[in-house]
Amino acid sequence: MIGTANDEDGSYRHEVERGMLGIAYYAVTASDTNGNHNNIVSTGSTTDIGIAEDTFTPWVAEPTNVYAEYIGDGQTTITWTDQLGVEGEQYHVWRSSVRLTSLSNLELVAELVATVPDSVETVTVDVEDNIDEPRYYCVSSVARYSLSSDVYEDLRFLQNCWGPIDEDTLRPSLAFLQDAYMTNQGGNKITLLRWVNDLTESGETYQIWMNENDPFNGNEEIMSGDIALEEGWVPILDPVYAEFNNVPDFTRAIDLPDNLDKSTWYAVTTIDQYGNENTQYSMAMNARSVVEDTTSPEITVTVENEDGIVVDSLRAGDYRMYIYSSEPLSEYPILNLRTADYAEDENGLVIGGTAFTEQSSTVRAQPLQGSVENAYRYQFEITDDIETSDILATVTIRDISQNVATIELEGWAIDSQDPVLEVYAPSQESLYLYGEQIHVYGAVSDDVGIASVEVQFRYYQNGIMKETDWTAMTDLTTPSTSNNTVVFEWWEPAATFHDLGKNQKVTIRVTDTSGNQKEWFTQFTVDSCIRTFADYGDACVAGTIAVEPEIEPEIEPEGYYDGAYLMVYGLAAVNVILLILTMMSVLLSSPDRKKKKGDSDDEDEDWMREFMGGGDSVAGSPDDVRNDMASLSEDATERQDAEDPFAKSEGRDRKRRKAKKTKKVEVEEVEEDEDDDDEFDEEDDDWDDDSGPKKKSERKTVRRRSVRRK
Repeated sequence: MIGTANDEDGSYRHEVERGMLGIAYYAVTASDTNGNHNNIVSTGSTTDIGIAEDTFTPWVAEPTNVYAEYIGDGQTTITWTDQLGVEGEQYHVWRSSVRLTSLSNLELVAELVATVPDSVETVTVDVEDNIDEPRYYCVSSVARYSLSSDVYEDLRFLQNCWGPIDEDTLRPSLAFLQDAYMTNQGGNKITLLRWVNDLTESGETYQIWMNENDPFNGNEEIMSGDIALEEGWVPILDPVYAEFNNVPDFTRAIDLPDNLDKSTWYAVTTIDQYGNENTQYSMAMNARSVVEDTTSPEITVTVENEDGIVVDSLRAGDYRMYIYSSEPLSEYPILNLRTADYAEDENGLVIGGTAFTEQSSTVRAQPLQGSVENAYRYQFEITDDIETSDILATVTIRDISQNVATIELEGWAIDSQDPVLEVYAPSQESLYLYGEQIHVYGAVSDDVGIASVEVQFRYYQNGIMKETDWTAMTDLTTPSTSNNTVVFEWWEPAATFHDLGKNQKVTIRVTDTSGNQKEWFTQFTVDSCIRTFADYGDACVAGTIAVEPEIEPEIEPEGYYDGAYLMVYGLAAVNVILLILTMMSVLLSSPDRKKKKGDSDDEDEDWMREFMGGGDSVAGSPDDVRNDMASLSEDATERQDAEDPFAKSEGRDRKRRKAKKTKKVEVEEVEEDEDDDDEFDEEDDDWDDDSGPKKKSERKTVRRRSVRRK
């Protein structure tokens, strides 16, 4: 009860106390003079609408100095000063995209983000992801004032709001990496990166990343990735801070070391001023691959002749020089080709050597058409009048990374002279017998070098000419011998040559490193041991004097009076003579020839006729043969007695007699030591005395002398 009034007053004036702020309702009850009071309040005795009572005006029931700041990472901090004149209050923090007023429908346009107790005066709230818009923050107090039993919150938002502020939790856009390439700067190789400044951001920071591996692993279908989720990416250089938006782009250079040859991926990521980072990369936007090559290119140079054969030495003819690069070139190779002794005077006149390219202009090798990549060629000619020298080639190349290399090569000797060949054995007078070895021996020299020394033999087998394969000879060159000299030899069995004779041929072929060839040949003799030579000691001697090659004579067919035919005729004549001598020896050794000298000549002739099959009809009959055998036995007994020097005569002295002298003929192929035909030996005509021993004559035999080649 706030007061009483008399019946006749009809109204009551109430003074609201200081500190009242809220809605008040008033009711009127009645009491009589005796003090009876009716406490029932009817609807008619109360006010239907609450009366707002504000004894604080012009003081406002709101906190002051409200301030909101987006601190990044999805958070906003709100601060304020507590409301005066009230204790135990609470504070509501409101967030809205529009400015709040007393007419705002909070359920539609505002969000209660925090409730803070008394005396805290600050709060940090989270901001939802993927937004980028301005926001308003308001702080209201909830308190119970003075006599009011309900809490009161002033939502007029007169002095308790702040804004708008930018709240950005949206990650920035991908940077656009405009250029990424390797270049030369002040003599140093660098990788240059240039990207566009994002004008939609302010105060953003750019970070450069490097990956020395392929982040896509060769999969062309993958176009993007995330640096934060992958391995291999490394941040390089300091972050680039975009303080102002008046810079169109940014450029950074990365120094490269020498002898580098690799592909490197670079990416640029963005962090905005609120700390939102976009770590994604895309080949179409912020990622590029750069070939970093600080290694000079390498080349391989070969020279081929007209037949397409790679050669190291050159003689007269057309040649092609091929240049193979280890990597693609940005321009055709520059070539300067000349001999090593090429020289010019101060006036540019040639004073020595030969140039194969124009010396006063740039000459480039031309690309080789076909499947061979990075290949070039240049054609030149070697004439006979060029003196022996080496080729000197200077090649200048530039790869696509602008690495320049100048390479000077010397080699490919020009050989204008044939090899010089000296052969010491065999010669045309050389004779070799079966069982011996044919020794081919000599030396060869060349102004450039010897590639091979080969030998070939020609022989006949049953009248058919055959040749052996070309065979490399044995190298006898000592370390002290000149590099351009080769001493060689070859041993070939004489049994290789089937048909004997002097038409055996040996050919030696020498090839130098330029392909120049020289051949030498001679004929020699291969024989058996049947023939002998009076000058055999000189026939097979092969000294150390070089044998001049002979001109191969034309081989004519042999006639019936040449060569082997004459030898056959001679052998036949010798056989006939030997046959005659054998027959005469048999005739002279017959027993009838032992008769005394008193026999008549007619008997000798009769015996001869009988031996030859003539005479009477009984000659050659069995009786005649038995008589001859008995006569031979008796005669042999008498001869033994006569030859015994110790035998004594029984009743008579030994008579001296002369034995018939017989001529002994021996065949050259047969040698006899002692046989039973002693009657054919030659005896002394006279005997000494009866008691002296008989002196036996020495028997001479003819032996075939073996002829051996020295």
